[in-house]
Amino acid sequence: MRATVQSTSGDVAFDCDSLLDSGASQCYVDKDYALSAGLTLRKLAHPVPAYNADGTENVTGTIDATVVVNIRIGAHIERLTMFVTKISHPIIIGYSWLKKH
Repeated sequence: MRATVQSTSGDVAFDCDSLLDSGASQCYVDKDYALSAGLTLRKLAHPVPAYNADGTENVTGTIDATVVVNIRIGAHIERLTMFVTKISHPIIIGYSWLKKH
């Protein structure tokens, strides 16, 4: 699914492929992708453990940052906070987004 992601300041915008994954509890952005795109990472006060689909802890360890972006999927646009971690897609849109829509 194609998505357009824009920083909240509007100075960074890009189109990317995203994975819609009802098995992912939240929305995520790949750390390397976020950094290369110039998104501003916000450190979490308390890191969150990352788990795989089978319940095991992810080898990347804890999630310690988020990004806040404006995201457009089709005609729908909204501000979205995404957890930053090492993933196999630029963006994963998870269950937290799906249950709102």
